[in-house]
Amino acid sequence: MAFENRYSCLVSGIIGFVVGSLYTISFIARNRRLIDEVSRRVIQEELIIEQEKRTEARVSKIEKVIVEGANNVEPERNPSVDRDGVNVEKRILRRAETVLKHRIDNVVIVLERISDSHNYTAIMRTCEALGYQNVYVVSVKDSVKSMGDERRRSSNLAREKQWSSENEDHKMHVAFGRGAYKWLTVREYDSVTTCIEELKKEDFEIWCTDLSQKAVSFDYTKRNLIKIPKRLAVVIGTESTGVSQAFIDASSKRIFLPMNGFADSLNVSVAAAIVMQQLIWMKPELIGSLEDAKKKTLRIKWYEKLARSPEELSEYQRHSNVPPEPFRDTRRADKHRSGWTKKKDKKKEVNAQEYVPGR
Repeated sequence: MAFENRYSCLVSGIIGFVVGSLYTISFIARNRRLIDEVSRRVIQEELIIEQEKRTEARVSKIEKVIVEGANNVEPERNPSVDRDGVNVEKRILRRAETVLKHRIDNVVIVLERISDSHNYTAIMRTCEALGYQNVYVVSVKDSVKSMGDERRRSSNLAREKQWSSENEDHKMHVAFGRGAYKWLTVREYDSVTTCIEELKKEDFEIWCTDLSQKAVSFDYTKRNLIKIPKRLAVVIGTESTGVSQAFIDASSKRIFLPMNGFADSLNVSVAAAIVMQQLIWMKPELIGSLEDAKKKTLRIKWYEKLARSPEELSEYQRHSNVPPEPFRDTRRADKHRSGWTKKKDKKKEVNAQEYVPGR
């Protein structure tokens, strides 16, 4: 009897558990949508909380940058002090500092057997005006030997005779370009091989200007297709035959300026100017790439050249350790832009200005 009571209780308990479980399962099934909605809201709230934490951290970082930037913002400058002027204090030194600030150091312009004095002077002036500090000049005579055996010997001899005579005038070419030459770092090489070895030793990648169909178009509009290396040497060849074979063999890229007319080439000084400007457009960060140590060395040399008396030299040397602030750009004051003109040329200009057609 006792056993039957125990068995009956056990069965009743099992039945109660099963019924309860079935009821729970039925309840869950009936309220599944409600449970899913609650779970979704919980997860959404957790995501919102996490997003708010990230936003707060980002805002805090931005506010920190803004505060630091505000502390470093330069005060509003007076244009009359920021630009070159007649009565601006230390204007000569400030202009020199402006030029130093914009100097390009990691691009070398290599001039190979540029024999015409006008072209030589024009390229030098363009290098200085655009800020290219380093110019390497290769002797005319040696370049003839580097033209390659594929050209006829008689042709080589004729060119060698012509270029040898022109090479004697190299010092005269330097004199013509003296105005720009004295502000540049110019190295002269008697051998193409020596120049190439020096460039490679200094980790410069060599590019050559070339009119052959193996060259790639050097155009600002194709800047995404041409990667300017960290250190670059651009070789510009002679007016008649271009870059020597030795430089072409040593170069990693040949470049040409696209032409749209019957003429397939430009004057060498014009082409050099366009290439240099295209480089700056393609890689604006070239401007101001001169290191501080090199700036200091150039500053001392330039200050000495700018001094017109022992007193000025002494004063400029004192300022070389703590140089004055540069101007915003290198433009001279309007009153300083009037150049020297011969009397007869001035008379022609006056007559041209007074001339009225039809009188």
